[in-house]
Amino acid sequence: MPSQSAFTRHLSYFSSPTTGIITPLSSLRGALALGLDFPVACAWSLAVPLMYGNSGGFSIFPLSIFQPNVTIAALPAHKHRTMLTEYRATQETYSRSDIVAIAGRETKGWVDWLHVVNLWTLAAEKETGLVSKRDFELFQRGQLLDDLARRRRSGRGRWVVPLVRGGPIWVGGHSWFVGKLFGVDVYKVDGKGEAKDE
Repeated sequence: MPSQSAFTRHLSYFSSPTTGIITPLSSLRGALALGLDFPVACAWSLAVPLMYGNSGGFSIFPLSIFQPNVTIAALPAHKHRTMLTEYRATQETYSRSDIVAIAGRETKGWVDWLHVVNLWTLAAEKETGLVSKRDFELFQRGQLLDDLARRRRSGRGRWVVPLVRGGPIWVGGHSWFVGKLFGVDVYKVDGKGEAKDE
């Protein structure tokens, strides 16, 4: 869809490719492909319809608390999050404190702030804790998540999400589990069950 904004392009990573609709399963599979541990990915997939659901609010009926599917094209403007498109990335790398400072200046409200800080959570390299300028710019264009999922499949240990940022406790077991149960290809491992460092 050529008319997509950076945010809807970003959100479409979690949708079924043919429909533009985010389902609980498509959201879960997307979060797992980003390298997040299973419980974290489950929480993520539950949060998406709560934040972006098209039901117009909460209902008193227990089974209608939120609409589980999210139609991206139907999202009202007030549910769109900032992609920092007006910000000019000048640094070669960004630390956590850099991202937090930018989020503090450029966002309105805690949900926008959290959305920007997730850039660091997902994209910072494991060893350095830094986000590259390239990744910052991919985020601004709404193209970061597909690129990150590709890196998680690459077999390079430096792209494993650390446990403290929502990554798996045991990379080998996690990779096997999500592959068998959900068909998600993430983290190539060596004979010891550890992520390869190629």
